[in-house]
Amino acid sequence: MKKLFALIAAFLMPLTMFAQRQAGEFSLQPKIGLTFSDVSGIDNTAYKAGIKAGVEAEYMATKWLGVTLGLDYSERGCGFDKFTWGYAYLKGPLEDPGTGQIDDGMYDKELKFWQEDGDGHKVKLSYLSVPVMANFYIYKGLAVKAGVQVDFMLSAKYPRGYKEIFDGQPWDGKYTDIKDRCRKVDVTIPLGLSYEYKRFVLDARYEFGLLDIKDDEIVAKNLSTDGTSYFLEYYLLNGKLKRSSAFTLTLGYRLGL
Repeated sequence: MKKLFALIAAFLMPLTMFAQRQAGEFSLQPKIGLTFSDVSGIDNTAYKAGIKAGVEAEYMATKWLGVTLGLDYSERGCGFDKFTWGYAYLKGPLEDPGTGQIDDGMYDKELKFWQEDGDGHKVKLSYLSVPVMANFYIYKGLAVKAGVQVDFMLSAKYPRGYKEIFDGQPWDGKYTDIKDRCRKVDVTIPLGLSYEYKRFVLDARYEFGLLDIKDDEIVAKNLSTDGTSYFLEYYLLNGKLKRSSAFTLTLGYRLGL
């Protein structure tokens, strides 16, 4: 019987080895991990993997409530199961590309769409984020967390289709920089769980954006007056990139201050 109790104790001991938190305690936690993100508003999307890295400072308001302020770099966007291309042959520039009004007398209309395998095609987004979180420690090292996050866009790229449109060749792997057509600041709600063991913290979150990535007013101001470019930028991009969402998984190490 003593051996049985000893085995049970040996099994349970790792579960009790967590950092005891105290009110008034400060700590710093560098972390690194992965994002699995998607973007709404586009057909046939798939989750895209990316990198997330950053640091969080935590203050324990009580033994069970911690407040954190962080700074993170993250890669987001989406992949595609199938990617939809489109093209148009036009006689000349549109008179008012900002309004989206098309005059049939100005061009010979030939609009086509087709799909190809989405392998390699991605919407590539990157952000510098400032999350503010409340961590509720509900059982030993287990915490439930919720908060708000401000995201500052660093880059935005979309697969370019000019090669297919003009000569029908396979995708050349190039991307169009669309940052000037996107919202530069997003607001995200992160919800998650974390578990701490011997100062190592495994953190899982779901983050969903509240604002559309594409800004319609910015798009209208930046449209090209070239008819074909107008078609690509307005019809394939405008109104397509909606809200970003991501699952994130990071591993951090808590440093006492």
